[in-house]
Amino acid sequence: MNFTRKIILCLILLAMNNISVFAEEMNLNHIEDNDLAEEIEMFQRYYDNPESYVFQDQEGNDIGDFVWSQRELFKKDPYHTTDNMMEIVCSVQEDIPSITFYSANTVTWSRQKIYYKKTKYCLYTVIGTYNITNKKITSGKASAKIIDKGGAIYTIQYMSSNIKNSGKTIVYNVKHIINGVVYKTNHTKSI
Repeated sequence: MNFTRKIILCLILLAMNNISVFAEEMNLNHIEDNDLAEEIEMFQRYYDNPESYVFQDQEGNDIGDFVWSQRELFKKDPYHTTDNMMEIVCSVQEDIPSITFYSANTVTWSRQKIYYKKTKYCLYTVIGTYNITNKKITSGKASAKIIDKGGAIYTIQYMSSNIKNSGKTIVYNVKHIINGVVYKTNHTKSI
């Protein structure tokens, strides 16, 4: 009987230890998912220099006006405002000269972010080429390269391009699949 009690006591202690470890892991994951320091800094840089970023939702729609409209709330409460904006922001394109390179009829968007969680993202690069005839873009194509999967299952399914504004603008469309969810991004070059 004494042996049986010892076994039961050991099982109870083992179960309690596993519960404790599980609770600690849950707590660390919660903290990790809510660490918005990088995103807060990004929005602050955007509000300081609005031309520096392009924000898009899951469908590739430009949501820069929405992000800009949140600047007063951001000043008062950066953490919660960022937390709310990251519910909508899926693509962040840094559009500054050190990140976006133009060479002849080629444009490169380096290390662009596609978010699949509020603080989790993948990095990719898009290289677009285009032809100009009579001061108009007549054709173009693009390729994309995954730089960092960010711990996700990530593929780029297709690239396409559309010429707009009477040949003055080309938009490269990218379809991303991250952990089974489809995200679309658009990358625009005007001449």
